[in-house]
Amino acid sequence: VADSLQGWRLNWVGGLNGAQASYENWSQGGVNTISVTASTVFNAKYRQNRFAYALATNLKYGKARLEGEGTRKTDDRIAVNNKFSYLFSDDRWSAFGNINFSTQFDQGFDYNVGDNEDPVLISKFFAPAYFTQIAGIGYSPADYFIAEAGLALKETIVTDTTLSTRYGLEAGNQFRFEPGYSLAMSFEKKVFSNVRLISSVETFTNMQRHLDNTDVNFSN
Repeated sequence: VADSLQGWRLNWVGGLNGAQASYENWSQGGVNTISVTASTVFNAKYRQNRFAYALATNLKYGKARLEGEGTRKTDDRIAVNNKFSYLFSDDRWSAFGNINFSTQFDQGFDYNVGDNEDPVLISKFFAPAYFTQIAGIGYSPADYFIAEAGLALKETIVTDTTLSTRYGLEAGNQFRFEPGYSLAMSFEKKVFSNVRLISSVETFTNMQRHLDNTDVNFSN
């Protein structure tokens, strides 16, 4: 949240994209396709003196129909991030608390199966779903960049128990709790006229497991 902000600032962007390709006696080859993707990003930021709050929601869903392959999902995301901050006397440093949630809208499948075999279900709504809570210290040398480190809690929910082991739960379990720590960096800046780059990477390491098992989420 920029130092210059006082009160609320809201921002919303929505998009609907479609594409269609059709071929008839086309010597170079090609597959008839039609696809549609919808997305929406909403941000709310608030600052009053040394206290700040930021809400970010990111929703995406897309499907494509490929000739001979049926309809397949191409994009699917539900992400809601909340961040509470208290800025120290040196505004580059702050204490923060994050509450984040992510899952997907629809079923996802692995289509890399043998002939005459059905695709394998690998995800669905709330299978998995992730809640994370992080508290720590942030360093922001500029309005458009921040690095953060803190202690974290992570809850994994898998409502379909046939998918439990795929997401690190014991067979038949629907819930897993993990304590750990998190490192994160985020960058948000207008890079050209009407073009804004938003990039972030966040890690979660379970205190009870080896570093090789660190979860990494990167978006750009």
